[in-house]
Amino acid sequence: MDSNRKTKYDIVISGYYGYNNSGDDAILMATIKDLKMLKPDINILVLSKIPSETKSIYQVDAINRFSFISIAKHMKNAKLFLSGGGSLIQDRTSSRSLYFYLFYIVLAKVLKTPVMLYANGIGPVTKRINKHISRLVLQYVDAITLREPESKKELTALGVDRPDALITADPAITLELPKGLDMESVIPDIKDKKNLIGISVRPWGNSDHYETILAQVADYINSSLNATPVLIPFQYHIDLPIIKRIQGKMSTTAVVIENKLDVIHTFYLTSKLELLIGMRLHALIYAATLSVPMLGLSYDSKVDSFLEYVGQKSAGSIASITYESIIGLTHSIWDNKETFKNTLENRMSELKPKALKNAEIALKFIG
Repeated sequence: MDSNRKTKYDIVISGYYGYNNSGDDAILMATIKDLKMLKPDINILVLSKIPSETKSIYQVDAINRFSFISIAKHMKNAKLFLSGGGSLIQDRTSSRSLYFYLFYIVLAKVLKTPVMLYANGIGPVTKRINKHISRLVLQYVDAITLREPESKKELTALGVDRPDALITADPAITLELPKGLDMESVIPDIKDKKNLIGISVRPWGNSDHYETILAQVADYINSSLNATPVLIPFQYHIDLPIIKRIQGKMSTTAVVIENKLDVIHTFYLTSKLELLIGMRLHALIYAATLSVPMLGLSYDSKVDSFLEYVGQKSAGSIASITYESIIGLTHSIWDNKETFKNTLENRMSELKPKALKNAEIALKFIG
């Protein structure tokens, strides 16, 4: 599928796509799935770092996210520019990242193409100039949906007065397990293993602090819970080095997922867990979608916001977590797995229709 400049697209989608981040890939997969389910003939163009890979995996057209002139030509003829999902409107990663996403919103408005923030996580935006620019841009987009209540508060704090901004849910919540997936050939290490407890980490600050603690936690899982720790990279090349260091600090053994998994196989692996201890937001979102009890390790307010939204526990900030706090909460959840599972099942039955609402609103612009 080649993105021909003469093609008129219904929707142009922008986000953090083509970076092999399982969370963002899941957002894109779910967004395309939901849009096509409601409008099978929809014509979609995705802005991606690796367009050929995006085309192959998602069966949509794609273009390099830095091809500004070509993107502008396609955007001018599109019916909707969709910015999302994920945490795009924030400057914790960098001001450059924030300006990149705001630039495309401004470009779309200049070209008179409607703009929708699609299930975005807002904030934190910390610099005064960034707050000012964000407020000027976001006040004039055509539709806003947000993935949890905290993002609505962040939007209001920016000074964006949008009573129509709707709290929905992350698109990935609509993902479902396919039937007949051959898991053993992809992850043979979990064959015959029982009581799997997943651990998801990512780089943040002085990782040596939490690497040592999580190695001790993994040892405890082995020795005291009669369970198997499974260390899972959600952004493969970035997470795996930390996972290997945690493994090296352990005195017992753990299953380490060393092969790169796609969204569906990562999703399937998560479904086999009894509990997830996670830093990565979409590790937690996968678990919630599958009603797998979780314990969050917070490196960002978005993690706390999501945990509160789905009624699950946080062990606190990754900068100050302790072995004792993680073990205490892990035991509490482990001993009451069914209660936490039931809470998630009930919450997901409420949130999945909200997640689908994102696509319903987008399609109002298509006609």
